[in-house]
Amino acid sequence: MYLVIRTLFTFILLFFTFINFKLIFINNNFYHFILIISLYISIILYYYYQKNLAIKAVINDINFSKYSKNIFISPALLIKNDIIKKLESFYISKQPLYLISIDEYSEVEKSIYNNSAFSYKDIKFSLITLGNLKDKEFSILPLLAHELEHINKNHLLYRKIFDHSFIFITFFIFLFLNDINIFNILLLTTLAFLYTLIKILIIRNQEYSADKASYNLAGKNNTLALLNTISDQSKGFQPHPSVSDRVNKINKLSIRL
Repeated sequence: MYLVIRTLFTFILLFFTFINFKLIFINNNFYHFILIISLYISIILYYYYQKNLAIKAVINDINFSKYSKNIFISPALLIKNDIIKKLESFYISKQPLYLISIDEYSEVEKSIYNNSAFSYKDIKFSLITLGNLKDKEFSILPLLAHELEHINKNHLLYRKIFDHSFIFITFFIFLFLNDINIFNILLLTTLAFLYTLIKILIIRNQEYSADKASYNLAGKNNTLALLNTISDQSKGFQPHPSVSDRVNKINKLSIRL
């Protein structure tokens, strides 16, 4: 269902863009072109930088404690020194790494981030936000390792590169489409499907890579204990793989090693 919905949503965006491209070239309206380009740039900036601004605001309001050379932890988190040392050895960047609890975000920001753990990498710093850890019986190390792998491998950056590459390719294709017909409709539908499918595969591969990092740093038992606390909401072909699939990957990984 997710694949169908996202494909349909992407198709609508592509079709709208295609129509506007045709209007621009038919009417030779330069101002119309500027308006459309400005609209898309505004959407992209809003989508990518709303989280950036919120995160920077949160960081500036918190008195972080410096636990090592480049790791800073908010007062709301209590992390053992041995875990911090392992993180320091695993963190390959020289940027400051901030660890923060979701409880220190505003209610609006919590709704944006769905009260979950996530990682973020900026030009000047990296950040890991941990969700609600109350009543969770697992080691925090595999969770931190998982998010840190996203930072080390620049996973978010690669997703952005893919998104922008797709936009560039589709704009280029639009230059050669003359009118609205069955062939062009099928082409737009195929592009929307391929974009959605490839994006899902990219995200899944990144999640498997992050789980493998958890396995290598925290061990099999701790990683499986973490996965077993996650409510499996990945029904159908969704970006994040199901918990059962991730558990199977970890078990296969231990057999290979």
